[in-house]
Amino acid sequence: YLAALGRVRPSKQGGRDLGRLPLFWNGALCLFSLYGACVCLPAVWEALASGGPTWLICGPLGADGEVGRCLLLFLLSKVVEMGDTALLVARGKKVSVLHSFHHSSVLVLTWKLYGHQSSTGLWFAAMNLVAHVFTYGYFAATEIPALKARALRAGFLVTAVQCTQFFLGAAANLRVLVEHRAGRLCDARASDAGIALGFYLVYLVMFTEYAISRKRRLKKG
Repeated sequence: YLAALGRVRPSKQGGRDLGRLPLFWNGALCLFSLYGACVCLPAVWEALASGGPTWLICGPLGADGEVGRCLLLFLLSKVVEMGDTALLVARGKKVSVLHSFHHSSVLVLTWKLYGHQSSTGLWFAAMNLVAHVFTYGYFAATEIPALKARALRAGFLVTAVQCTQFFLGAAANLRVLVEHRAGRLCDARASDAGIALGFYLVYLVMFTEYAISRKRRLKKG
């Protein structure tokens, strides 16, 4: 995939000028994430009101109606988001380990959880969609000259939202493991929760390191 994309990257000119495509791309993903968050968050609140946090992450997924369609679209969006990498390569920008690992591992994790109809799926999707409203909104804003400087200064807020997502995701999967350890019923597999917990902790470390290094670069600049 990356090798095929690499062929369109001029080595001397610094990449192609894609015009407004990155703005429309990031804007569209931001709007999709907003739609998904508006659908999933009420379902999250309903689950919390019905049985509390444990019911939210261990009760039946309940992927019916609009919520079910939204979760399916969320699943497919992880494939679409690989286009982020295509834009980076086409523009001649470096594809970091953080970017490639995060995108590829989230794709695998999302499809795995959906395939097992994991009870943590709704919480996982809702958190990710909310985080992506900020993330893709930020990337879209950096493509608008009048907003770019302000957006870059607010970049640490986006990273903070992402790290919050990873912390809450790790806590939820740890709770799943605790429920299984105690012999209580949970519609999320312990093996899936263990893998997800590992990924969330890795994301948390990588994004925290990125935030620290970015802050240092800004101070030097």
